[in-house]
Amino acid sequence: MGSDIGFTCRAFPDEHSAIAVAKRVSEVLQEMASTLELSMAGLDGVTIAYDYDVALRELNRGFQSSGPLTATLDDFAGGVAMSPLVMRDGNVKSHILLSAGIVPLIDSADGGVSGKYLIAHELAHAHEHYFRDKQLPGTLLQQTNLWWNGNRAVPDCGELLVRVRSLSPQCESLSGPWPTL
Repeated sequence: MGSDIGFTCRAFPDEHSAIAVAKRVSEVLQEMASTLELSMAGLDGVTIAYDYDVALRELNRGFQSSGPLTATLDDFAGGVAMSPLVMRDGNVKSHILLSAGIVPLIDSADGGVSGKYLIAHELAHAHEHYFRDKQLPGTLLQQTNLWWNGNRAVPDCGELLVRVRSLSPQCESLSGPWPTL
C-alpha cells in the first residue's frame, strides 16, 4: 500500500472491501502527509472499523490506561476518528482509529464533512505527538499532578520545566513563581 503502516479493517462485509478501503485510506494518508508536510514516523497503525466503538475499547495501547477509549457523543457531534497514544517496544506512538462510515466522505464531502479532512486531522495529531515526544522525551503518557488555583485544576509543570531547562541552556533564566492563571 505504499507505506510500512499496518492496517486493520474490522467488521467489513468481505476481504475485498477491506483491502480496497485500506488502500484508499493509505493513499489519503500519503497525500495529506506530503501536502501538509506531516510526518508519519510516529504512526503505529490505522484501524478502520464498522464497529468503531468496539475498536476503541479493544485497542491494545501497550500500557495500563485509566479506562477504555470512548467516542465523543454530545449535542454537537459524535466521534468518528481518534489518534490515541500507544506504547510499542518502549516507544510512544499514535494509532489512528477511523469509523468506516467516513470512507464515502473521502471522495465526496457531505454537509461540509470531508473524510480527507478527518484523516488529515488525525494525522496532524500523530505528527504532533511524534515531535512532542522527540522534543520532550519521557513526558507523554506520564501522569500529571494537578494543583488547584481557585476552582480550576492546573498541571504541575515543575517536572516539565526541569526537563525543558535541561534541554536548552537558554531556558536557565526560567525561574521564580508560577504565574497566576
